[in-house]
Amino acid sequence: MLQNHGAVRTLIAWFTLFFAWSASVLWFQGVALMKFMMSNSSLFAYDLALRSTGTLLPDGIPLMLLALLVLASGAVLSTGSLVAVSLLRTSRRQVAHFSRAA
Repeated sequence: MLQNHGAVRTLIAWFTLFFAWSASVLWFQGVALMKFMMSNSSLFAYDLALRSTGTLLPDGIPLMLLALLVLASGAVLSTGSLVAVSLLRTSRRQVAHFSRAA
């Protein structure tokens, strides 16, 4: 049986949370993010300007921006989740230790 200790367990938990958070951000906020990028992104406007001059670039700039934004938010949210769980676990141990000492 595979033993998961320390860093391996944390890495597995981080990747699980990363994919879960990324999927939820994409599912619930994907359309709003796409609308925001199409109205406020300088890179998207640059892509449209290049496309109108006749150079044939692939149509992947908006999707690339969306994927990078979703993956970055998934990474930040999964790291924040692991930090919050770690802090709660540490504070719970300290409370249990001080209640036994009293």
